[in-house]
Amino acid sequence: MNEDWRPPFFEGLDAWMKQDYITAERLFRAALGTAERTLPLEDRALGMVLSVTAACFQALRHDTEAEALRWRALAAREQSYGPHHLILTRELDALAQLCRAQGRGEEAEALESRSRDLWVRDQEATQPG
Repeated sequence: MNEDWRPPFFEGLDAWMKQDYITAERLFRAALGTAERTLPLEDRALGMVLSVTAACFQALRHDTEAEALRWRALAAREQSYGPHHLILTRELDALAQLCRAQGRGEEAEALESRSRDLWVRDQEATQPG
C-alpha cells in the first residue's frame, strides 16, 4: 500500500501543534491529494486525513472547503467503520456546527439528532444485562 501521504500529514500535524497554520494547511493539502489518489474510500487512514484536514480548514474559517471535506470524511468513515460506529459523531457534530454557522438550523438539528442516536445506541450496547 502506498503511504506517501504519511510524511506530509504528520509534518502537518507538527506544524499545527506549533500553531504554524499556513504550513499545516499546505502540508494537509498535499497529504490529502496523495491519500485520495492512493487509498480506497474504505481505508480508515483516508477518513482520518479527510477529518483532520477538514478540522484545519474549519479552524482557518475555510468553511466551504471544510464542509465538503467533512461530508467526504463522513462517507469514508461510514465505509470503513459502518453506519453505526461512534466515530461518526465527530463528523456529524462538526457538520452541524458548520451548518449552524451558515444559518442552516434544520440541517444542523438533523445531524445532531443522528449523532445523539449513535451515542444512545452505543450506551445501550455497552450496558450490562
